[in-house]
Amino acid sequence: MSRGPGRWQRLILDSLETGAPVVITHPDFSTSEQVAIRRAAYRLEEEGRIRLTSERVAGRPRLVAYPLEGEMPEPLNVTGMDGKVYRMPRIEAEVQFIAKVSQLNEGQFEDALRKAREAEDMSYAGVLRAAGLE
Repeated sequence: MSRGPGRWQRLILDSLETGAPVVITHPDFSTSEQVAIRRAAYRLEEEGRIRLTSERVAGRPRLVAYPLEGEMPEPLNVTGMDGKVYRMPRIEAEVQFIAKVSQLNEGQFEDALRKAREAEDMSYAGVLRAAGLE
């Protein structure tokens, strides 16, 4: 019989009480701690207590938890050659920065994202190509 949420699950749930998303994986944690944190987050997601997605944070893919209520970016999942489904990091925030620096207006930016999705190439290079910047 379970004794309730474990140490990492409690930390994740407590962090989400503010309603803001929380970056689950972070390089400040050791490898074994990151494995335990991810396992706790996946278990909370299975139980329907949180929502998870992969996003780029400071240029690195990170697992991010969202509370059940509120908005969350649409998850982007891909199927690998091994048949498993993987979470692909969302890059819209970084591409928005590139769009701002490149003087793209919102319509051009949305058009570039749409073209990149259609081409199934949501990499930096794919979005930049779709925007005509590469």
